[in-house]
Amino acid sequence: MVAADDTKAIVSITAQALAALFHVPVVVILVLEGKVVSVESLGDLESQHAEIEAARSSLATGLFSRAGVYPSLASRFDFWPLATSKGQGAAIGLAFDPDERPSAPATNVDIVGCFLALALDRQLFRASRDARPKPKGSDR
Repeated sequence: MVAADDTKAIVSITAQALAALFHVPVVVILVLEGKVVSVESLGDLESQHAEIEAARSSLATGLFSRAGVYPSLASRFDFWPLATSKGQGAAIGLAFDPDERPSAPATNVDIVGCFLALALDRQLFRASRDARPKPKGSDR
C-alpha cells in the first residue's frame, strides 16, 4: 500500500486488505476540503447517500460511527474516520452482519488506517514536491 503510486491504487489496496481481514463489504471514502474525491467499494453492497453522509459525519466529528445507530440510522456500514497530516480525510466503512460482528474490529481497522494515512501523506508530499519550481541550474 505504501509503495503504490497513485490514490486509486492506495485506496483499492486498502479496501482489498480490509475485505481479506474481515470478509465483509468494504467502502473507503476519501474527502478533501469537504468534498468526496474517491469512493472505493468491495463486496456486494454499494455505498448509498446514507453511507456518504455517515462517512462525512464520522470525519467531521472524528468519531467512530456504528451502522444503524444515531446519527447513522440508515447506514449499513460502520465507519472509522481517518485524518492525514496534509488535511485529507478518509472514512473506512465495513458492513458487518449484526449477528456475526467481531467483538473488537477497531484494532485491525486502525492498523490498516495508519498505513492508508501514511500512503496518502507520502503521495501528497510527492505531489507538492514535484509541483515546486526547480532552482536554476538544478536537474532534479
